[in-house]
Amino acid sequence: MSRRSLGFALLAVGLVFAAISSLADQIGIGDEEAFGWQQIGGLVVGLLVAAAGFVIASLESKSNKAEES
Repeated sequence: MSRRSLGFALLAVGLVFAAISSLADQIGIGDEEAFGWQQIGGLVVGLLVAAAGFVIASLESKSNKAEES
């Protein structure tokens, strides 16, 4: 698996995790009526994983362009 593929996989997993955390109450896995601290934590972790994936994928793209020049 290339670093770019790994980056996109992390991006996708992070976004899915953030979406599930955000919608936990609506899909029936949350235990509060309001947006709780566990949902906030899941959202933050998901977005951090997605951001890391984006950085990994974009760094790989930049290094590939530099090697081609």
